Amino acid sequence: MITYLRILAICVPLCPTFAFAEDRPTTGIVYNTKEASALYYSCEPEQNYLKCVFTQTSVRKPNRKLSEEEIEKEAKEIYKSQTNIIAEKKICKFFSDISDVITGKSSIEDKAGELIASGQIADKEVFFDSIQNMSELQKNEMVSMGEAIGRVCKDNSIDNIKNVVRIKNENELNYCSVSSGTFHQTLKHVYDYTSGASSWVVAGEPQGPCGTVQLSRFEKSEGFSGITFWNYISEKKITNKKGLLYGTMSCADLDEQAYLYSWKSEDHYMGCTKITFGAF
Repeated sequence: MITYLRILAICVPLCPTFAFAEDRPTTGIVYNTKEASALYYSCEPEQNYLKCVFTQTSVRKPNRKLSEEEIEKEAKEIYKSQTNIIAEKKICKFFSDISDVITGKSSIEDKAGELIASGQIADKEVFFDSIQNMSELQKNEMVSMGEAIGRVCKDNSIDNIKNVVRIKNENELNYCSVSSGTFHQTLKHVYDYTSGASSWVVAGEPQGPCGTVQLSRFEKSEGFSGITFWNYISEKKITNKKGLLYGTMSCADLDEQAYLYSWKSEDHYMGCTKITFGAF
């Protein structure tokens, strides 16, 4: 009995996040089993339906590692362009000056004055703060990029430009993007008297030029100690695959995969050393 009470005391504060399976989903968090994404939901009964508000939070790596062929293609486009910004003297001096300050070859006071005089920076104090608040990772990235651009400034060759593109891509791979959004759904109860299966399914008609039918739903799932919880499955079907979305995107290309959001939390190892926040 003492052990049971201790477990109960730990569990009670966490109950809303575990999404216990009552007659209907109430409030909880479910986790995407394929991606680094989670849904917080809150549902209220209204006549024979459930009105649910969902807040989705996602973490993505928006960039991928470029192949050598892609790096060479981008480098050639830069090389052939009429205005190769990498090789501009102003850009060369800026990165050279910043690298000198970071590595201690020049004083920040001396370079700030030069950069203000050349119009590269507008505010001395802001420049001081930005340099002093840089992490070691930022400093290393800035120096490596500065050195690569410095080589282009001395020799505007394809190989040197390729190196700039490669370093830029490597730096971008450290970024992860965090986004959040809210949406609403109305669900109706579906019960199979033969199997006893119970679910809450999005109620609605085909929408938009693609005739999108929402099949998203809450389903019960057995958890530890025989306790059941709610999982959420995000799914849609396209009934008009010949249509165009926004006049350009083929409806046949839209994602019809089912994404399981489980009540069981999962860890995701994404190798993020930098985080950016965005709307999408």
